[in-house]
Amino acid sequence: MNHRTLANWVWRAVAAGVLAGVGGLQLIQLAIETRTAAGEAVVDMAFSPDGKDLATASEYNAVYFWKLAGAELPKVFSLPRHVPVSVRFTGEGNRIITGAHGFLKGSWTVKSARIDIWNPDTAICERTVDIPGGYVGDVECASPNVAVAVLKGSVARYDLETGQTLERIDLPADAASHLCRAPDGRFLVYGSPASTRRVNVWDSVRREFLFDQDDTMVLVHEVAMSPDCRMVAACGRASGRMGRLSVWNLADGRELGVPFAVPELFRVAFTPDGKSVLATNMQGRINVWNISDAGYLDFDREFAADGRVERLVFSPDGSRVAMVTSTSLSIYDYATGDKLQTLVEPLRLYSFRRVVRWSKFLLVIAAGIAMIWSLRHRIVRRT
Repeated sequence: MNHRTLANWVWRAVAAGVLAGVGGLQLIQLAIETRTAAGEAVVDMAFSPDGKDLATASEYNAVYFWKLAGAELPKVFSLPRHVPVSVRFTGEGNRIITGAHGFLKGSWTVKSARIDIWNPDTAICERTVDIPGGYVGDVECASPNVAVAVLKGSVARYDLETGQTLERIDLPADAASHLCRAPDGRFLVYGSPASTRRVNVWDSVRREFLFDQDDTMVLVHEVAMSPDCRMVAACGRASGRMGRLSVWNLADGRELGVPFAVPELFRVAFTPDGKSVLATNMQGRINVWNISDAGYLDFDREFAADGRVERLVFSPDGSRVAMVTSTSLSIYDYATGDKLQTLVEPLRLYSFRRVVRWSKFLLVIAAGIAMIWSLRHRIVRRT
C-alpha cells in the first residue's frame, strides 16, 4: 500500500468519524430539546382553574403541560408546521384549548390556522377545528363546547364538537387581537394594533369601540384588561428611556393616573381581584401599584425577577405569578416576591444547544473537506 492509498483511507476514516460525531451531537440535542424549548420563546401561558397546573405555548411548534406539584418533565403537545399563539384551560380544567397558525401539510405556501382541544392527561388531541384564512390571534372558551377566536378582520364562534362556525362578526380595520370575557358573557377585543400608538377596546355585542385612545406613548409594549373588563392598562416608552403606565376606566374613559419618572416598562398585568396593576421594566424590576377607591394609582412595592420579564400570568387566587424571563421559567410568590419554583432555565440550555448546533455545522464542513481531499487523491492517482 503506497502513501497515496494510505492517505485516501485516512481521509475516509476522518470523514466517517466526523459524521459519527454529528450523529452523537444530534442525540445530545434531542435529549435536551424538550426542556429547552419548553422555556424558550413562550408566547402565551395559562394556569388551570385550580392553580395546580400550567400550560405554556412555545414558538417551537408545541404546547407544554406542567404539573407544578412534581419535578417531572412537561407533557408535550406537538403542532407540526404550526406555531401556537394562544393557550387556555376550559372552565372545568380537564381540557386545554390552543389556537395556532402555520402551513398546511405538504405545503409551505398555503397558510392554515386551527383550534385544538387536548386531553392534558394523555397529551392527545381530541378534536381539531380548521379555520379559514390562515390566521388566529387569540382564543377563549365561551362554554365547554364553544370557543371564540379573533381572526383576520373578524371574531368567530366555533362549535368544538362539530367544527362549525356559529357566528362571525366583522372587526374594524384598526381593531386589536386580544380577547377578554366580561362577567355578563360578552367578549371584548382589546390591545394595540400593529405599528400604531393606539390603544382600543371593541365590544363584540354592541359592535362598537368602547375605548379608543391614540398617541398614548411613543411605543406601546403591552396592553392588559382587568378581569372584570372595567379597566384597561398600557405600558411602554414615553420618551427617551423613560417609561409610562396608563390605566383607564372604560365607563367614562378617565385616566386613573400616570406614574412618572419610571424606566421604560415592558409588561403589564392586573391582579385577579382587579385592585392592583403590575408592570415590569426592561431590567427585570417589577413595580406594583394599587388602584385606590378614589381612582388613583398608589405605588405599593417593588421586587425583582432574575431577568427581563417576557411573559407573566397570575394564578387564579392571585397568590402566585408565573414568569418567563430572559433566564428562566419560574413561579414567584406575589406577596413576598420570592421565587417558589424554577421549571426550566432556558438560557443555559439554549447556549448549550447553540454550541451543539455550531459544532455540528463545523463537523459537517470538516467531513466535506475530508471527502473532497479523499476524492482529490483518487483523481490524482488515476491520472
